[in-house]
Amino acid sequence: MKLKVIKKFRDKFTRIIYNIGDTYETKSKKRAVTLQNKGFLETKSPENKPKNTKIKVKTTEFKPEMPKIEPLEDVETTLTTTVEDEDPVPPGEIEIYVVKQKLGGWYELSDGRVVRKSEIPDDVIITDGD
Repeated sequence: MKLKVIKKFRDKFTRIIYNIGDTYETKSKKRAVTLQNKGFLETKSPENKPKNTKIKVKTTEFKPEMPKIEPLEDVETTLTTTVEDEDPVPPGEIEIYVVKQKLGGWYELSDGRVVRKSEIPDDVIITDGD
C-alpha cells in the first residue's frame, strides 16, 4: 500500500524520516490506518484513486417556515406602591443604614461603603439587624 505523506514524521519501526510529499509504502493496513489517524498520511491512496470520476449532486433549497407572530395589544400597566415606613425619608435624601458588622470593627453600609465605627456619619441608622 502506497500513501502520500502530508506531515513530516519519523517511522518508529524503520527510523526513516518521511518529508511532506514523499510516498510511504507498507504492507500493513493497520500501520497505514494508524498513521492516517495521526494525520501523517493522506486518507486515500493514489493507486486506488479513480480517474475522471463524475459525481452527481442533488441540491434542494432549504426554506424554513417562520411562524407568524401576532402583534401584541396595547397593555396599560398600573403600578401601585405601598409605603409602610414610620419615618419617611424626605425627597432628595438617601437613607443609609448599617447592613452588617464585619470583623475588626468595620461596618458595611447600605450604599456599599465599608467604614470603621468612628467613620460612620451621625445620620446613619445603626440597627441590630432584626
